[in-house]
Amino acid sequence: MQRHLPEIAAGLEKEGFAGELLAASSAGGVVPIGELIASPLWSVRSGPSLAPVAARTVARGETGSGDVIVCDTGGTSFDVSLVRAGDLVFTSETWLGEPFAGHLTGLSSVDVRSIGAGGGSIAWVDPGGLLRVGPESARADPGPACYGLGGTRATVTDAALVLGYIDPERFLGGTMALDVAAAEAAVRALAQTLGIALREAAHAILSIANERMIAAIGELTVNEGVDPRDSTLVAGGGAAGLTILAIARELGCREVLVPRAAGVLSAFGGQHSDIVREMSGLLSTVSVPFKRRGLRAVRGTMKSVGGICEPVH
Repeated sequence: MQRHLPEIAAGLEKEGFAGELLAASSAGGVVPIGELIASPLWSVRSGPSLAPVAARTVARGETGSGDVIVCDTGGTSFDVSLVRAGDLVFTSETWLGEPFAGHLTGLSSVDVRSIGAGGGSIAWVDPGGLLRVGPESARADPGPACYGLGGTRATVTDAALVLGYIDPERFLGGTMALDVAAAEAAVRALAQTLGIALREAAHAILSIANERMIAAIGELTVNEGVDPRDSTLVAGGGAAGLTILAIARELGCREVLVPRAAGVLSAFGGQHSDIVREMSGLLSTVSVPFKRRGLRAVRGTMKSVGGICEPVH
């Protein structure tokens, strides 16, 4: 990050950008890019952190709802997050790398749950003869079979194309024509292995992908005491429209929003974000006598570098 971010700043300056450059942070806001260069740890999980900011803005403007479930479906992953009573939901378990296998940073971040299910997720048959979807992804290169870049394994996007959910002539605004025959060939190979028809296999691929997504939403909502039926469902990501209605029906959500900026939901959220900083200080003490003077000193130190601190009583 300390190599990448200065390159971005230098490139924009070369193109004539003279404003203040802000970058996304894991805390659901933006920070001056110099601060992120100095402390790149704030970039951990910053990518999906601004999607709920965008969803909150859209839901507030369209329906007035303050309770939102955010489904961000990209090519390789499905990210789900929440807005409760107009506020983002945070977690103190921010991992650098895989949970319980990487490093626990101790930072608070927007609570985003991710699974390997997206438009590029590959469908496959396990040794027991069951159809699976993901977590392996075809990514952008070679991508789904319908991209015509050499991919041969069926993906969620291929299944959606076979079912007519995607117009092959208008993909990416008509700049990229999709290969319907290649998609059908990829899905047909799975169908033959399973002994079912082509369209039945395509439906099965999407149904399994949906079930994985619904399970991820349930982990963040039902398991935490949140009833999805009382929330507005906001869809984002390049694959936002492929599965969102089936998910809404299963969850019982009555309001579904697909914003005009759904394909760039987090980037859109950055335009509606505050500048957010989190600071911490260390003080070792016991209950009696509690070092109130020491606590005030720590608070004063944080306030002197720009922090907003609650008063010490």
